Amino acid sequence: MTDAAGCLLAVAWRAEPPAAPAGWIAEPVLPDQTALDRAGSKGRTPPPFHTLLWAAAPAAGSLTLPADLAPAVERWAGFRFSSRPAWDDTDPDGVEPSVKQVSFLHARTDLAPGAFARHYREHVALARVHHPAICRYAQHDVVETVGDAGLDTQGISELWFADEATLVARYFAGPDSVPVVRADNREYIDFAGTLSLLVRPSDAR
Repeated sequence: MTDAAGCLLAVAWRAEPPAAPAGWIAEPVLPDQTALDRAGSKGRTPPPFHTLLWAAAPAAGSLTLPADLAPAVERWAGFRFSSRPAWDDTDPDGVEPSVKQVSFLHARTDLAPGAFARHYREHVALARVHHPAICRYAQHDVVETVGDAGLDTQGISELWFADEATLVARYFAGPDSVPVVRADNREYIDFAGTLSLLVRPSDAR
């Protein structure tokens, strides 16, 4: 499958958020991120951003904050990426995901060129076994980062779940999955620079 291009803005508001600009889809970040902690991962409450904005990547030009958003924005980070879907079980299972984890992955700085991308792709097979609650999974390779929020991100993962209860109960397949997943992640991810957020997904995407 050919990679799709896209871009993402992570936004913290200083004022009442305006409507999403034309061409952008808004997904609100959940104020309470503790479901990730209960699942055995790591959440940040309160979260550092309030909204994620997604769009197809512009044909040309650099990624910038839309002018009509700027007066309401406290801080932001922008990413241009290429996408590759991993799996989608929502249609066969009749699942309508109501929560999504978006992870901004910071690569280990000691990796050889190309190692992060290779480990990231190989992680899909492991996640399929050890994260049974994920009903849809997509990976995005970041090709440009801008903004003032200081997120040094090489990959963005989208993990959809039916609901928060399912996320908490079945985030890992069992106790034995936890060390397996974490050992694999440590091969290519710097956890200190990585951020995961729970959001309310938009069907418009």
